[in-house]
Amino acid sequence: MPFDIAHESKYLTAFQNYVREQKIPILTGAYRYDEQHLKHNTAALFSADGQVVQTYDKHMLMPFGEFLPMENTFPFLRKLAPQIPTYGRGQDELPFVVGDARMGPSICYESLFPDHFRKLTANGANMFFNISGDYWFGNSTEAYFHGLAGLERAIEFRRPMIRVADTGITTAILADGTMLASPGIWEQWQDYVNIGYVKEPPRTFFDLYGQWWPWALASAGAGLLFSVGLRKVRTNRTSARAPKKSRKPRKRLAA
Repeated sequence: MPFDIAHESKYLTAFQNYVREQKIPILTGAYRYDEQHLKHNTAALFSADGQVVQTYDKHMLMPFGEFLPMENTFPFLRKLAPQIPTYGRGQDELPFVVGDARMGPSICYESLFPDHFRKLTANGANMFFNISGDYWFGNSTEAYFHGLAGLERAIEFRRPMIRVADTGITTAILADGTMLASPGIWEQWQDYVNIGYVKEPPRTFFDLYGQWWPWALASAGAGLLFSVGLRKVRTNRTSARAPKKSRKPRKRLAA
């Protein structure tokens, strides 16, 4: 929603009236300004009576799109790029509670980072959602690649993923990777789907140990190469120290 959900306005009032008419909770993307007048990229949960009951601010901000890298170290960079906005970073990763569903939030390219979803599952999330603004991809295949990130997270953590993108891939993905419905990009579309989920799902092997196994494999491979190389060195040294056998001249037989 293109308005501040933390301060009163005619747009917020109109949206709250709409939610009351529907009589169902609505989760949407928006933005908000905090007490320091810092803007946040936000997801907000409205209850059935139109009140904001929970918000989530994006943690992993887009470089050059939501913050200027190295600005605190080199303040002069702000003078070189004054057009780059400065967004605030979120401080918590708590699921949105709707009945028995505990929906772990992610905004835009946060869906690319498994560590973010590990924190969500550790906080009790039994399903995920992702809100993305994919319009800057245009009509390219990047929108589909971005959508596949949600599919990967659903399979890795065995939790359903609801993904809503303004121009990209909007879909519901079950814990086994099944996509219930999805339009193409730049298409107006809506649907009703029944998403099954486990109230208390177990944490998967990838969830608990996935961040370590690539390093473990790399360490094992490096150890194997080191041992093979060390064995070759020892073999070469042993063969170099071994005394060479002298060859005795053969006796020639007289004809």
